[in-house]
Amino acid sequence: MLCDVDIALKVVRFFQKNNVEATNVNGLPDSFYSSDKDTCKFADQNDQVVLTKDSDFFKLLLGATNAN
Repeated sequence: MLCDVDIALKVVRFFQKNNVEATNVNGLPDSFYSSDKDTCKFADQNDQVVLTKDSDFFKLLLGATNAN
């Protein structure tokens, strides 16, 4: 699971302590400056899901599904 910048680090640590593979976007090359699109691309390439509170990710998903 890739946790977006709006997910508290204590939530990431909670997942990790409970044997859930979780990382924060701060681990990405551009850290918390990564765009939503780059975050999604990284998650896709690494077989992860994105956990976020950001509604812009939903718009990205809609754009991807409408492209077909």
